[in-house]
Amino acid sequence: MDETTKIHDFLCRELYVPRLNDIHKHLWIAGWGESIHPLHWHLMVRRNIVIAEDPDMHLVCTDRVVFVKPLPICLLDYDNYLQHISNHECLSLAARGFLRSYARLVVHESDFLLAQQHNLLPPDMEWIEWSILAKELLGISTASVNKRYRYGELRLSRLNLIYRIWRGRLMYFRLHRSYTAYFSDQYKSSLVLFAYTTVVHTALQTMLNVGGSSLSVQLLYQLSFWFGALTIGSVVASVLFLGVYLLVILLYNLQATLREPRQFKID
Repeated sequence: MDETTKIHDFLCRELYVPRLNDIHKHLWIAGWGESIHPLHWHLMVRRNIVIAEDPDMHLVCTDRVVFVKPLPICLLDYDNYLQHISNHECLSLAARGFLRSYARLVVHESDFLLAQQHNLLPPDMEWIEWSILAKELLGISTASVNKRYRYGELRLSRLNLIYRIWRGRLMYFRLHRSYTAYFSDQYKSSLVLFAYTTVVHTALQTMLNVGGSSLSVQLLYQLSFWFGALTIGSVVASVLFLGVYLLVILLYNLQATLREPRQFKID
């Protein structure tokens, strides 16, 4: 493999976003427009800035984290850009979109310092240099970037939903590394629903104990019966769904493990 091919392959790994391009027509579910907030804004809403080397994870966020891919130094070398990127349309579209996203991430000097603190920008770069470059990058038109960058930040939970429905995969990216952490996070809302249900059941029981006219008592009995039946049915359905979903995840992980080539050999 010659040097030019190696460089091209490296740039493809650094810039291509095949997974997001495959689901581009559904990305409106995960994000809207070209909404990209500066780095300091993410700290304001108590999000952690986390490095992600996978370009498909660039600007993917949760309530607590925003993933950002460090800016490859090769993109700051204009001669390298002309020689290895500009003559490849797909690479050029991806590079322009990625660079323009950085111009919106690093807007103020505080954003610049945060970017260097998190190793997103070269440590020897000066703020004045970046501000001049960012002004040029903001002039890149939407029509001249990869279609992924027609959207800004993308919600991970909604990307997972898109992958389940339209790709037949369990998730886009598994944030939790254990089943306990995953299901505890997924079923937080169930605890709130359980609390509301308990309050309603207690209120119905109290009204039945107080009594009243025969008609009102009869209506309360009927309401209590159907509400109780609905609650039991919901609990049973939830437990069955949890069991089936856990089984599906186990089988999916098992086949993925068996399919993955081994990275070692025994002498």
